[in-house]
Amino acid sequence: MEIILGIAIVCIAAIVGYVIFLNDKGTKKKTPNPKFEAMRKASEEKQLFENPTARGMAISKSTYEQTELINKGEFYCYLTLNHIISKHKLKLIVCPQVPLRAFIKQTASEKPKDLHGGFYVDFVLINYDRKPVVVIEVDGGGHSKQSDFNKELILRNADITCLRVNTAGFDNTEKYSNFIIKKVHESTGLYFQNLAQNNSKKPSQTVSNEPQLS
Repeated sequence: MEIILGIAIVCIAAIVGYVIFLNDKGTKKKTPNPKFEAMRKASEEKQLFENPTARGMAISKSTYEQTELINKGEFYCYLTLNHIISKHKLKLIVCPQVPLRAFIKQTASEKPKDLHGGFYVDFVLINYDRKPVVVIEVDGGGHSKQSDFNKELILRNADITCLRVNTAGFDNTEKYSNFIIKKVHESTGLYFQNLAQNNSKKPSQTVSNEPQLS
């Protein structure tokens, strides 16, 4: 009799334990798959951007504040580029922080399309025909080697020259503005000198249509 009672107790304990196990298994939250979560989030963001009404509602719930358009190094680079252009009397306009898709389009029909989307350049210099002439990139902490490589692939494919201003090596022994000015001249001086010489030799081919402002 004691043996039978012992077996019954063991069976009941096993059944109760199994029921608890099943209950815990059903209520326990599963750890989300990171890849699946990333895909789900990307899909939700895509739907948000494609739906103007939903996007407007999201905008109304968010907050915004002003920020710098360009950093200090880019600012001194911008001033220096304008000075060089004026010095050589070049008919160029300096445009800062420009997306590639603003002046380059993908011509291949096969997918994936818009491979140049999301890429920005620090400066693009355009002529008076509104066409890009040269791109200037200021290498700093915000640049990625792989992204820079990909951007240069696209620029070369579109036959646009890219000049890089290396701002590494600042050691506080001189003014930062003077350091950047020197770096810009070192990286771009020869290019603009040759461009000015070519303009003087072939004015009919290089002078753009200057707008008449009143």
